[in-house]
Amino acid sequence: MTSQSTSKNLREATHWPSRFEVPKFSIDVELRLKKANNSYHQTKVPLDVPRDVKSEILSKLVQAIFEVKPYPTRNEVGSVVIALVRKHPCLTEEQPSSGWDAWLTSLWFKVGNYHFKLRQAGMPEVAINRKRYGKDGVAKFSLKKSRRVEINFVPDHPEGQMNETLEEESSREVVEDQPLVREIEERWPAMFLTDEICREFERITKVNLMATFQSALEKFAPALLKLYRSKKESEFRALLVPLDEKVRESIYDTLF
Repeated sequence: MTSQSTSKNLREATHWPSRFEVPKFSIDVELRLKKANNSYHQTKVPLDVPRDVKSEILSKLVQAIFEVKPYPTRNEVGSVVIALVRKHPCLTEEQPSSGWDAWLTSLWFKVGNYHFKLRQAGMPEVAINRKRYGKDGVAKFSLKKSRRVEINFVPDHPEGQMNETLEEESSREVVEDQPLVREIEERWPAMFLTDEICREFERITKVNLMATFQSALEKFAPALLKLYRSKKESEFRALLVPLDEKVRESIYDTLF
């Protein structure tokens, strides 16, 4: 799997399928599994999986998982293992396990190892999704999505380009380095204009920011005014006096 195709799969991750499709393995592994499956149906004795066979199975499963979702949950990985054992019952583990506990542990570890390999290879979508540690030393995982329509989309550099040559397309720097808001405002002051903020908000959320704000303001303004009038501080009264005058003027203009 190339870096380009892997990056494409990460960006186009879909919902987890209700029934995971187990990929086909190499011809020799498929033949060995077929023979072991026939034997298992007769004897109920599981296959003593050779190391090379197990390694190929895990590698193919991880690649198939990443074609669907780059960051599966443990339950989703478990559904892959269940599908594997159902397709190849000779891989069922002996009791007292559930029949696939060791496979789940191995595959879960393999997924994490695959993340590490992609980070080492320079995959941006995986590099920015790493464990971050808080002040208490506890790992806090911050997952950044990578679809093109989302704010955390971080595409690879075009061939021959560098950070310095892509000043206008600086989402990589913002997402990975996480600079202070003050620094962003100094470099790109236009991003903090009201119109620009409203347009960006609507692009990401498909919601009109000002219309939503004004609607909420009309809804909660009476309760807020009632709260302010109940306060005895002179500052609140000083703020309400000009408001009351404007209300009286508006009523007068309407009536007369």
